[in-house]
Amino acid sequence: MRKLAIIGLCLVILGVWAVAQNESKPQLAPTTPLPQQSAQEQNQNAQPQNTQQNAQKPSAPKEGTLSVEGQYMGFFSRGEGTLTLKGKGMFLLSDLQGSYSVSGFTLQEQLPRGVQIPPQWRGRIKIYYGNGTLTLKGKYDALRGNFRVATIQFRGNAAFNLSGVGKGNNSGKEITLYPQATQTVLVPEPKWVTEDTDVAPVPKVKSR
Repeated sequence: MRKLAIIGLCLVILGVWAVAQNESKPQLAPTTPLPQQSAQEQNQNAQPQNTQQNAQKPSAPKEGTLSVEGQYMGFFSRGEGTLTLKGKGMFLLSDLQGSYSVSGFTLQEQLPRGVQIPPQWRGRIKIYYGNGTLTLKGKYDALRGNFRVATIQFRGNAAFNLSGVGKGNNSGKEITLYPQATQTVLVPEPKWVTEDTDVAPVPKVKSR
C-alpha cells in the first residue's frame, strides 16, 4: 500500500505541475505584416544588431554543489548538471536531456492496480524502486523521490525542494533538513540571498 500511495502521489503532483505550466504560458497577440525592406537596408540594420548581440551575450551561469544525506527524505528537483543519488526508496525521472545509469533499482514497467500514467506523460517518465544508485548528467525537468535513507551529490544549476531528517552543504553553506517542513534550496545560492541588505539609519528624535 505504501508503494502504491507513493507512486500515485508522484503522478498526481506531476500532472498538476504540467497543467500549471500550460496555463502560465503567455498568449501571443496576432501580428500584422511589416513593410518590406530592401536588401541594402536589411544589411545596414543587421550589422548594428549583430554587434549588440555579441556585446550582450551572457556568460555561462556559475555552477554550485550540493551534498545531502538523511533519512525519510522526500525531494523534488529540476535543473541541469551531474547528480548521483544513492539509497533505498523510489524515484521518478521525467524529460531528461542527457544520459543516466541505474544500478540496484528496478524499473516499474507494470504499475500497481489503480495507478495510471496520464496520457501526456506516457513515454516521458520512468519510475524506479529498490536500493541502489542513480547517476545522471544533463538537463531534467523533474526528479522526485521518497527514500528511507538517501545521499544526494549534485554539481551544476538546479532547484531542490527537500524534507526529511539530515544535514547537507550547499556550495559551502550548511543546511538542515526538517521532517515536516519542505525547504527550497537553489544551487548555487543567488547573490540576493547571500548579500546583506542595507538598512537605512533611523533618525534620532530630539527630546524637548
